Amino acid sequence: MKQITIITLLLAFASSHAQQFASAVVDFSGLGSDPFYNDPNAMLGRPTLWNHDEFGGGPKQRVATSIVYAPWQQDDNGNNVITTIPTGGHVTVGFDEPIVDDPANWFGQDFIVYGNASFLASGFVEWDTNLEDITIVGPSVFAEPTQVSVSPDLVNWYTYTNTFADDLFPTQAFEWDFGIHNWNADSDWTKPVNPLLTGEDFSGLSAADGIALYEGSGGGTGFDLSESGFSSIKYIRFDGSGGEIDAVSRVGHAVPEPATWAVLGLSLVFFLRRKKLARRLARGNKVGVG
Repeated sequence: MKQITIITLLLAFASSHAQQFASAVVDFSGLGSDPFYNDPNAMLGRPTLWNHDEFGGGPKQRVATSIVYAPWQQDDNGNNVITTIPTGGHVTVGFDEPIVDDPANWFGQDFIVYGNASFLASGFVEWDTNLEDITIVGPSVFAEPTQVSVSPDLVNWYTYTNTFADDLFPTQAFEWDFGIHNWNADSDWTKPVNPLLTGEDFSGLSAADGIALYEGSGGGTGFDLSESGFSSIKYIRFDGSGGEIDAVSRVGHAVPEPATWAVLGLSLVFFLRRKKLARRLARGNKVGVG
């Protein structure tokens, strides 16, 4: 049983990284006329890392998406990055592979929606701002809550009534490095923020310390499919009230610490070697009997 558990964990870790983001726009309507914000394809793929900014973007004219600098208009390659969904409008996106209701996922959540919410900051954020010097002002976020519904087949739908997209938690593109006072590794888009955190936990912290509370997560609002009653879904619909959507990601399995993975890996190697030796001994016994 122990050996089976090891193999299962390793396979689950690999599968949790497959087909991560929404990959198709199924239908949409009522998105308005602003060419920067009415393209539903902006919701596909990875959340925005860099935003084009002619005024505060420095030599490369770009600023990283963070909890105090929301994605807007276009990225540093000239692509639209978010979709505004006005009141009366909607967008439905789909995944190639179903999102499964899996209690082994981080915090039991199954998918994450990224909007353009942000915490209020004590100062203007530019390309080279030291976020250790920027304070999060108050517990509230600038948010435009957007209704979310899910379906396995585009016929049966469940609408969330207590959790909304483009709300807590703001998107965070990179981890913060306190040693160099700058950005480090990409955030983990398969990991939600701990849902036990609230805006109060961030109030008064530096933006850098607020990022640290994410513990490597890329932010966004996490959703649990168990509430819907569906064992899996492929489609997510957003009904607008003026909010914006950047991306949608499936949640991955909660990952053990690196040391734990090392032990699991060594155990798997030992198991496979022992199994190979057993087969050799079995063949030897058969030859001896003959």
